Amino acid sequence: MTANPHNLIAPKIIRTGALSPFGRMARMAGHALGLDIPMDPVDTNNPDDHIHQQNPLSKIPCMVLADDSLIHDSTIIIHYLDAFDGQHRLLPDISQERFVMLTDTTIAKGIAEAGLLIVYEARYRDNPEHHSQKFLSMQQAKLQKAMDYFVENMPDPQQTNILSINLSASLSYLDFRKQANWRVSHPTLADWLEKFAQSEPAYEATKRPDDA
Repeated sequence: MTANPHNLIAPKIIRTGALSPFGRMARMAGHALGLDIPMDPVDTNNPDDHIHQQNPLSKIPCMVLADDSLIHDSTIIIHYLDAFDGQHRLLPDISQERFVMLTDTTIAKGIAEAGLLIVYEARYRDNPEHHSQKFLSMQQAKLQKAMDYFVENMPDPQQTNILSINLSASLSYLDFRKQANWRVSHPTLADWLEKFAQSEPAYEATKRPDDA
């Protein structure tokens, strides 16, 4: 049973898209904590979707609470769910370890962010001749440097926390978008992801439809 020691309002739904790595981060956290939070699909390209009123930035995920108040951004949602659970299962209590983990988490999340920017460059510049190769190279460099970092600072694949959730969702997103041959260039990270997937049922439970 959820402790909810801070008397937080219960989560009702997570609004996101099935393909979003950031939505998957939030959903994976909920599953890992044993919280039954339904996913409500979002179409950010639909001007009539309520996401445009629910988040001024029209970004996903967005978590709707039982009183219809809103929590935005996967990182903030994970903080909220961990506090609602009340057992510090995804984040350590206030300590040096917590801030080290959060710093590494921003790098892990940045892998998905760089991957998404590569997608947007192709999506919103229809003519490949108009693609900025300098911009794309910058994003590819971010991917490589971030993965190099985690080869040297690899989290425990048997531990589910905000870092492992962000890293696993980001690496899986690269598999989906096929933006980097990362399993060949970083085989130890590929091995890490397989071990984490075997260790944490929430990873399987939140797979994209194409992975099912």
